Order: sequence, then C-alpha cells, then structure tokens
Amino acid sequence: MNLSPLLDLVRSSAAYQELLLALQSAHTPPSVVSLNLLSAARPFLLAALHQDYPQPILLVAPKPEQALVLSRQLVHYNPPTADVLLFPEAECLPYERASMSPGTRQKRIAALHRLTLARQSPRPLILIASVRSLMQQTLAPAHYEQSVHTIQRDGRYPLDALMRQWQQSGYEPVDTVEQPGQFAHRGGILDIWSPAHDMPVRLEFFGDEVDSIRRFDIASQRSREPLDEVTFLPASETLPAFGGLAARRLRALVDNAAHLTDSAQRDFNDDLRALGEGKRFKDLEFYLPYLEQEPACLLDYLGDGALVVSDDWQEVQAQAQSWELEVAQLQQDAVSRGEVPPSFSAPVTSWDGIRFDRLKRLDFTFGLVEDSLGRWEELFHTPPQYSGRMLQAVEDWKSRSENQTQPSARLVVVSRQAERIAELMREQDVQVAVQETVHEGRLSLLQGTLAAGFVFEPTSLLVLSDTEIFGYARPEPRRSSEKRAAPSESYYADLMPGDYVVHVEHGIARYTGLVRRDFYYGEREYLQLEFAESDRLYVPTYQADRVARYVNSGAHPPAIHRLGSADWETAKSQAKRAIDDLADELMELYAKREQVSGHAFAADSTWQRELEDSFPFAETPDQLRALAAIKQDMESPKPMDRLICGDVGYGKTEVG
Repeated sequence: MNLSPLLDLVRSSAAYQELLLALQSAHTPPSVVSLNLLSAARPFLLAALHQDYPQPILLVAPKPEQALVLSRQLVHYNPPTADVLLFPEAECLPYERASMSPGTRQKRIAALHRLTLARQSPRPLILIASVRSLMQQTLAPAHYEQSVHTIQRDGRYPLDALMRQWQQSGYEPVDTVEQPGQFAHRGGILDIWSPAHDMPVRLEFFGDEVDSIRRFDIASQRSREPLDEVTFLPASETLPAFGGLAARRLRALVDNAAHLTDSAQRDFNDDLRALGEGKRFKDLEFYLPYLEQEPACLLDYLGDGALVVSDDWQEVQAQAQSWELEVAQLQQDAVSRGEVPPSFSAPVTSWDGIRFDRLKRLDFTFGLVEDSLGRWEELFHTPPQYSGRMLQAVEDWKSRSENQTQPSARLVVVSRQAERIAELMREQDVQVAVQETVHEGRLSLLQGTLAAGFVFEPTSLLVLSDTEIFGYARPEPRRSSEKRAAPSESYYADLMPGDYVVHVEHGIARYTGLVRRDFYYGEREYLQLEFAESDRLYVPTYQADRVARYVNSGAHPPAIHRLGSADWETAKSQAKRAIDDLADELMELYAKREQVSGHAFAADSTWQRELEDSFPFAETPDQLRALAAIKQDMESPKPMDRLICGDVGYGKTEVG
C-alpha cells in the first residue's frame, strides 16, 4: 500500500508553503515552530516535508511502541524509494550485563552511517527514534568516521593488519560468518559481514593484493556478483580500540568498591584485563560510558541544518524525566545487590545534556499551545465516524463522488476488509477495484492498515481507515523480538550438584558444582563433572554449551561413563543405528502416504478472508507462517500431516 500520490495535495497549499519557508529560513538561535495538528495527519505532513526539506528530519516519539507505529505510517505515505529509518533502542536495561541483539545493533549502526553521510553531504532522510533510543549513549561521531574503511579490488592490504583493524572496530573472529559483525579467515580468503550490508562479503587475496570482492550467500556459501569496492562500518557502538582508556578510568572505581560481591569482583577483574588488552568480549557494551572520553548521543550525528520534530513535546519531556528516574532506581538496585560500584555510570545521556538548542525544531501538539503559523487545527480535522454502518458509509461515499465539484477532491478508503467494501459498493452501483496505490480518480480503495484517517479541508481530501469505518482498529503488528545471544551462564544456571549431565564428547557424568582452578591460563571458573571410577573433568564456563542436563523417561538413574573408555562411542553408535532404523520406517510410511489421494480444499474465499480480518488481534509472524503452511497443505490433494506446537496463550486456537 502506498499513499504518496496524495502528498502533492498538501505540498501545493499556501499553509504548507508558509511552514516550509519558516523551517528553511535562517535564525540565530534556531526557532521552534509549534503546530496544533491532528495526530493522524502528522505522518502525512512529515512525508510531505521529506520531499522538500533538504536535510535529515529526526522524529522523536515519547515511547518505543509509538516510534514503531509512526515509522510504519511514514512508510505508507512516502514513495518506496524514500529513506525512512527506525533507530531502535537496546533491548537490555542499564546496569544489566547483556548485549543488544545483532539485528538491533545492525539497524543502529546503519542509521548512524546514513546520518554521517548526510552530515558530510546534505541529503533528505527521516529517522524515527523514541526518547530512550535518543538518550542512549553511542560512539562519538569522530571515532565512528575513523572506523569506516573501504577496500578496493586490486588494492594491497596486509592480512594481519587488516584483521587487527577489524577486531579493533568491534568485529568478532569466527570459523564461519553467520551474522553481521563477524569475520572468518581461511588461507587467502576473508569473509566479513558489515552492518552496512544485507549479505556478507568474500575477499580473495593473492598475497596482500585483493584479487576479487564478492557478496555470498551464508546458506549455500555461493558467491554472487563481483564488486569493485566495499565499505565496512564499525561492527559495534563500543570499540575495543579504546579499552585501555576504559580500564584506566575504571580501575580505581572498582578497587575502592568494597561492597561488591565476589562474583561481581571477578567479573570486573576479568573485564578490566580484557579491556586493557583491547580485546572484544560479550559484556563490552556494559562499559560504553568509559570507552569514550565524551560519549555521544544520536543528536550529535545531526548536522546543523537538520530538523528535529517532536510528537508532542510535553509528553516527550515527561517520558525523558520518567526514564531518568527509572535509570536512577536501576542504579540504586544494582548497587544494593553489590553488582556495581556506587558511582558506576549507565550508557544514558541526561535529557538536559542533549543540545536541542542548536537545531531547528518543529513541535506537534494539539490544543496545548498556540500555533506558530496560523490555525493548522482548522486545516486538518477528524473524519466522519460510521462505526460499522456500512450502508450509510457507502451511500455517503457515492454521494460525495457524484456531487463533489472541487477538482482536487479525493476520497481514499484504507481497510483490511477492502474486498468486502468493494463488493458492497458494487451492489450500490459504485464501480471500484482494490488498488495497491492511490490513483487519479475521485475514489481510491486500498488494502492495508492506517492508525486513523483525517480530512484535509483546503483540497477536500478525505482519508478513512478501519477506525472510522468499523469503529475499531486492529492493533499494529507487534515488533518481532530480536534473538539475543544466550549468555554462557544460561547453560548451567539451572543445574544443581548431583544432577546427571551429558558431555557431547565424553558421555554421561554427575555434575558436582562450580569450582575455581588455576591452570595454565590463570584462575578461571569451571564446571566439575564426575565420571565413573572417580574420574573428573573440568569444563571452562565458556564451553558450558557442551554440557546438557540428562533427560530420561525412565525412573532408574543412568550408567555413568568412564573417561577415555569406548562406552560413550558405543552408546552413540547404538543410538545412530536406532535412528537409522526409525528413519527407514518413516521413509516407508511416507512413501505409502505419497500414493494416497486426499481431499483438496478450495483456496480462501471472500467470506474466509472477511472472517480472518474480523479477528480483533494482529497475528504474529509465526502465526502467519503457520497459517500459510496449513492452507497450502489443505489445498493439496495429498493427506495433511502437520502438528502445531506452541506454549499456553501463544495463539494456537486462533490458528486452528
């Protein structure tokens, strides 16, 4: 669904031209323009400004969920080629030893890169951020630019120096690249996945000379089109290159914190050692305030000509104050638990420390302050409410289309039940087809979702959504949760001394607890496993994923294996033979099923789609995938064989 053809209707109005002139004129200090504007019309007006304002526009929403909804609305109103980006907040809370997900990190780094390019060479883009993501500290712009590198084909780059450079820029060396922020080295081949790219890149070297640059598919490992050059962004907002500075700033802070628990003291000591050596480790983002002499925030990446737009400035300020109080409480709780020193900083910039005064600002509000430019609340107002009275709605639309004399008058209906509405309109002799985008006629009917509609009075534009038509709106699809890497502690946190476990290489043992031992690499924490005949194995906690709880349906305890014996290999061989036998049986069963014909159901009818659209909840991505798979099975003549699994309350009934 695309509504961008409507933008010319507002761009040609005198009120809009006056607003644009006020925003583009030079003021010292920059001015603040306030508009009393209907909430539903704000994405529409912002999309128009994106066409004409030559600099980046930052839209600040009070809450993360509001930022997500606004970003989706802006995508609908802008042309498909428009630069509309969401700057997400980290999933982890301040004072929590956890890292943001790779997907979130990639989106944030990519957004910072777009702003960096726009600061160097002004260009239009819209960036949407919540108060939390705006206040979150990040890499200083100067350090960001220093960490951006371009590799050219036929250029000479010493491999060792290149890999050190990537590690200092936050990249993780791995055996096989699987996600952004990783690189792998095999002979004369370097695979690296920059947050700037949707796919990883393969560099083939002949000595120190880059012989070829190609994108490649991580599933098939097949190379794609060749490239002449490729740009690599920093892989993180916390760079190991500045670890030495952080270690020096933190040492006295940690040494003087006598209240820290033994576990917290060990974690800080291990991390300070890694910071001092300039190494990348999983909790590096925890130390962001100390990796930068003066940590930056998102606003520092905006050039002086950028425009900051607030979705209700008073609510934005209230959310900022609320978040600062919550961060202070999180610090107090962490100190009381002995997890951090009393003056340990969180990666959050104070609201008063954000320099809004250097940028132009446009504040959207409604009825709280006086308009800076005329009375915009009279230009946009609430559309008629039908609350499910479809016959009346169709009659009104028909009358509007036939009797409207203003040439620019348009009626745009956006609904998840567009096919049903089209059928009702055809019954009233109004010929209309469901479209993907707005067309030139007086009436357009589109399949999609809008938060709410509006009326733009100067051009008699009426936009209607399900909110006005049916009296309710299905909620926006929820944000898909990014998978966060599981900390090593999660593999053994629920194990108790005496539990039976399985080591992937040595077999069944008894877990006897965590111990600290001083071996070749210094003192570390180990999982102690006891095998038969009192054999013991010490597994480093960073290899805890090799150990799993023993699960058995029987009541008898398992036989414990002996280290170095062939018992475990024998047990694995027997299990493999049993699996092979089961696979043979399944192959025979499914071969018979392939020869049996079942009933093929018809594809979804209009009534089926209407029933699904009437559900008051938005399906999750997993539900949509399950529904598509079920329908594909049911429309096939082959017998259906599918099991839907899900936890309690996760929507299995709706799928059924």
